[in-house]
Amino acid sequence: MNSKQNFLHPISRNENSKGLRKKTISILFLLSSVLALMIINSCSTDFNAAQTNKHSNAATLAETRDAPCGPTGTPPDGCVDTYISNQPVNVSGCTLYVSYTVRRCVNGFSISNLTFTYSSSTICDAIQQHFVSLYNMGNFGQLSTDMNDLYAYVSTRIEQIELNNYPIPYCDENFNISTEIFASSCLQLCLSEDIRGNPVVTQEVCGNGCCSRNSIYCINRETKELEVYRQNGPIPTCLSNDVCNNEVQTECTVNCDRILFKDIFNGF
Repeated sequence: MNSKQNFLHPISRNENSKGLRKKTISILFLLSSVLALMIINSCSTDFNAAQTNKHSNAATLAETRDAPCGPTGTPPDGCVDTYISNQPVNVSGCTLYVSYTVRRCVNGFSISNLTFTYSSSTICDAIQQHFVSLYNMGNFGQLSTDMNDLYAYVSTRIEQIELNNYPIPYCDENFNISTEIFASSCLQLCLSEDIRGNPVVTQEVCGNGCCSRNSIYCINRETKELEVYRQNGPIPTCLSNDVCNNEVQTECTVNCDRILFKDIFNGF
C-alpha cells in the first residue's frame, strides 16, 4: 500500500458522489464511527445526507441564554484548544484577518468563535460599501444573504487550512477525519463605524442560537478521490432582541447559511 503522503492534498480534489453511492458499507461505517470521533458539542444535529448545502427543516433547537456555541469544558485526552489570531484569508483581492478557536484532536477538529476584520484596501472598502448601500436601501434580505456568503467562504477556507494538518486516510481503513464548524445564528444587522470613521454594517449576536456543520473525510482507494460527507445541524429559533439601538431597526433573525460549505467566492 502506498504511503498517504504520496497523495495530493485532498481539498484540491472534487467530491466523488458516485463513489459514495457505491461504497454503502464504507459509508455505514463512517456514519457509525463519526458519533465516536465527533468532538462533543452542545448543538444537537439532525442528519440529512441528501443536503450538502441546505439545512434540514426536520428539527429546531430551543436555546437558552447561557447555551454555548462550540465545544466547552476541558478538552478530552488527545485534544488541545488553541486560539488563532489574525489568520489572513484572501477574498477576491481583499485580505481579511480571521480569528477563531480550534479544538484539535487526533481524528479531527472543531472551529468556533470565528470573527474577522478587514484590511485597509480599495477592494475591502468596496465590499463594506456594498453592505452599507444595501442597508441604506433597506434591502436587509439581500444584505443578510451577501454577508452570510462572505462568512461561509471564510469559514470554509479556515476549515481547509486546518485540514492541511491532517493526513487523510483511505475509506476502507476504518478511520476518517471529522471536522465541525460552529457559529452563532441569532444575528441583527447593525450600522456602525470602523476605526477610520467610515460606516460599516456588522452582524451582532442578538441571541444564543447555534448553527453547526459536521463533515467527515476519507480517500477512495480505487479512484484516489476525496470522499466527503456533510451534515448540517438543525435550524435554531431566536427570540427578538434589539442590540443595535440604531434609528433603522432590523430584526433578530437566524443566519445558519453562514456556515454552509462554500469554496468559491465570486464577489457581489
